[in-house]
Amino acid sequence: IRSTPPAGTDRAVFATAIAALRASGLPHAATTAELARELGLRSKEAALLDAVRALKEAREQGRITISEGTKGGRTRELTITHERQIAALVRAATLQGKNRAVIPADTNWKSFRESELRTGRELLQTYAITGYHDLRSAYACERYQALTGQVAPVFGVKISDRALDKWAREQLSQELGHGRIDVIAEYIGGRG
Repeated sequence: IRSTPPAGTDRAVFATAIAALRASGLPHAATTAELARELGLRSKEAALLDAVRALKEAREQGRITISEGTKGGRTRELTITHERQIAALVRAATLQGKNRAVIPADTNWKSFRESELRTGRELLQTYAITGYHDLRSAYACERYQALTGQVAPVFGVKISDRALDKWAREQLSQELGHGRIDVIAEYIGGRG
């Protein structure tokens, strides 16, 4: 159960970290981090995302399909709820170009994870962002607030409407690709 708020919820800190990744010559790590923060994707899902297709889907259908890099191979759909998500997809699609995914064409997932992604994680840590999963948690906290009108429990607030909290956790469980709502406590805090 998460007990401290993710550093990535602070938009200024997040923007500074992304700028630092890009300035350090880590554009694919920056894009992976941005997709984790804006869409709640796992780092593998973000790196293997066909951003060109996802952007087209988002614009035409208001949702994207996540199929590559998912746990257990479970495909899921994610509804686009904010313009920041489209902007992140535009940047990812631009970086991807004619390649099939966000990661460089001459790189596989394992080598990307062990090189640029690892270096990017280390740089994120200098901004108190523990890693890409921390950015996924920031997404979950922001979505929880959008769904319930209250900040996530990890910020030290008491849940005022347990039924609404349960419903929001169910929504987040689907969006993040989990089969159980109890896992959501790792992102937004427990039900206390």
